[in-house]
Amino acid sequence: MSHNINNVSNCTNFQFSQPNSNSYQDITTDWVDVTGSSIAYTPTNNSNFVIYEFTFLQSQHTDDASDTYMVGYYKFLYSDDNGSSWNELSNSRHFIGAASDSKLRIRGMFTIKQCIAYWSNNERLFKLQVKKPSNTYSSSLHINVGFYDSADTNYTDRYIRPIVSCISVTNQ
Repeated sequence: MSHNINNVSNCTNFQFSQPNSNSYQDITTDWVDVTGSSIAYTPTNNSNFVIYEFTFLQSQHTDDASDTYMVGYYKFLYSDDNGSSWNELSNSRHFIGAASDSKLRIRGMFTIKQCIAYWSNNERLFKLQVKKPSNTYSSSLHINVGFYDSADTNYTDRYIRPIVSCISVTNQ
């Protein structure tokens, strides 16, 4: 599916959220909620779709040696009953990291976007979950591990607060 948004007036009801404190999250081998990815959203009546966007930092784990590499599997979930039950949106899985033993160390800001068909004018909760495939991989979220300053000092306290947003879009 492809959409060309060429008129800002087609976009309404922009909503975003950002945590007000610094914290990081370790990625484990179990599916867990991604800190800062949750948002409750009610779309504009009769819009065509909603765009969910989550911007965050993924990097190497804070305690691991430099020979480990990072991987994160992500899935997108929604709830129509205030979080009592969750469903996975079709075709919504994402992968960030190295897929082989190449020790590729990608770290940086990433954005996960989902285009969701209009469901109704009722509130829906959204969130992401993350996991790693095994303990061979080593990843953290929301902290820039291995940040060196001009004096070659390695800092482990460079937090990046994630941002989550939703916006309604109407084709005209």
